[in-house]
Amino acid sequence: MLGKINIFEGRIYMRCCFAITFSTFFSLLAFSSSDDSLHDQVKEINALPIIDVGEEFSERYIPFHIHDFKVFRPPDERGRFVVMSTFPNIPDFICDSWCYESDVSLIEARSLDGSRIELRHRSRKYPNVIVITTVTPEPGALEFSARMELEKEDIGSLPENNVNLNLCWQLKRAPGFCSKPDPYPDFIKRCFIFTEKGRVFLDKTERRNLPSRVADDFRNNPPWVQSYVDTWKEVPEVSPTAWTDNYSPDKYVTTVIGAVSRDGKYLAALANNSATYMEQAWHDCMHNNPLWLPAVAPPSERRWRVKLYVMENDPDALLKRAHKDFPNIHR
Repeated sequence: MLGKINIFEGRIYMRCCFAITFSTFFSLLAFSSSDDSLHDQVKEINALPIIDVGEEFSERYIPFHIHDFKVFRPPDERGRFVVMSTFPNIPDFICDSWCYESDVSLIEARSLDGSRIELRHRSRKYPNVIVITTVTPEPGALEFSARMELEKEDIGSLPENNVNLNLCWQLKRAPGFCSKPDPYPDFIKRCFIFTEKGRVFLDKTERRNLPSRVADDFRNNPPWVQSYVDTWKEVPEVSPTAWTDNYSPDKYVTTVIGAVSRDGKYLAALANNSATYMEQAWHDCMHNNPLWLPAVAPPSERRWRVKLYVMENDPDALLKRAHKDFPNIHR
């Protein structure tokens, strides 16, 4: 494991990254039947995203050290928590996944084998319900998979209506993807969904004004944020006094939303197979949250699963990989 001590506004923290330990190396050596096989396995490990966890403090990010099977427990239950990830296949790329903008509080984060991280959140509505999220890196991708369990098995039961999870995926620290220093509408021009026309950049969709802003507000010219619904769903009506964003009449046919880098070489996208709406929002962020599935299964057997991809700007390759991970991704 590699680490470096840094001083940040009077705080000491350790920024760590995963590397191949001797034990991992010898495990691979024992498993491998040839030098080529070992080389391929080491190459795949080196291609994994590097993930860390932390919090935002005054617009700066403070990572915590939980790697090497250590545990981080927050001093209080403030709730929102950031999974930070970089991808070796894309230069200078970093993204932040807020876990979660929901009625849950983080109680623990720990490292697992295979460079995975586990987050444990407590539901505020159902205090005995714990949401366990496993974050799994793979070359060019990062998966979030959540399940529910009771903290005390003899008290209550898991809720039938599940715990709502809203992951906020932000690109504002990725120099090649973020909106700044360009005007925010230029960021919208690089964000995309898939409609019946194929990949469509969001400035080419019909975008309705934000009800909380007057018509001549610069954030309505064009509208800076917008939500989109599945092709089989009715477009919701938004109250004129609502503070939320509005819904476009253009609908998606594939539950994938993403952005292209400023130079057009790369893309980053968020995908699952069950989202009923997707959103491009204020903080260079996107929301694409799945349902808990299978819906007919007992709550303990349902899973909430979403995956982010970072790759060369090839929308067909993106759809092919997403379809492999989520067979029902196409409507």
